[in-house]
Amino acid sequence: MPVKKLAQDSAPVPQMPVNGAVPEPSLDTLSISPPPSVTDDFDLDGFRASPTPLVVPVDGGVAAVRVRKPRGTDYVFVHPEWREFIWIIPEDFRRKREAHIVLCKIAEAHSDICRKVLVVPYCGDDNNYYLWPIPQEDATGRINDYNKSAMQQIARSIGRWSQFVADLGNQSYRLFEMVEQRDAPSWPTGGIWFLIRKAFEDRIIATKDHVLFSQIRGRKVG
Repeated sequence: MPVKKLAQDSAPVPQMPVNGAVPEPSLDTLSISPPPSVTDDFDLDGFRASPTPLVVPVDGGVAAVRVRKPRGTDYVFVHPEWREFIWIIPEDFRRKREAHIVLCKIAEAHSDICRKVLVVPYCGDDNNYYLWPIPQEDATGRINDYNKSAMQQIARSIGRWSQFVADLGNQSYRLFEMVEQRDAPSWPTGGIWFLIRKAFEDRIIATKDHVLFSQIRGRKVG
């Protein structure tokens, strides 16, 4: 007797729940949709970053200006013209205090602490800008030999990458020039006062009772 062939596309017989349990769905009854395309679900234009920069430098790209004389191992290029006299409280390495700029009339009232200096801008071989503060006459009206020598050697170095090496025996500076000279550096716009403002932007003393005077003297200043 021939065997009756079952239809291949006949629907499966549903399983009856046992003790009220919900039967697991058959794989045949699950409808699996293909993953959506990224281009269908996302607006790609919303993910494209604008080529326009978020910030625009307004200070010529100068991050900081240090106030210190060049080290003897540094090659530096002194600006040929920019010079300015200002009053400062000098840097104190032992107390980790950086130099502060002081309003002239305030500095003159505290001449035992403040010092008039000639600031000379220079660019280091690290491509950073610095101010060399050269002390001028002290309370007796005298400029020491080191500072006289510094100003003389600076004038001789104009237009050349040079080293300023202290000669302790003669209390002076010796000048050495780089053998293979580099191009002169580019200087920021704004002149010397741009560099001064950048160097002292958070260290400005404009009142006679500034707390730094009390800290240095160890007593309250009135």
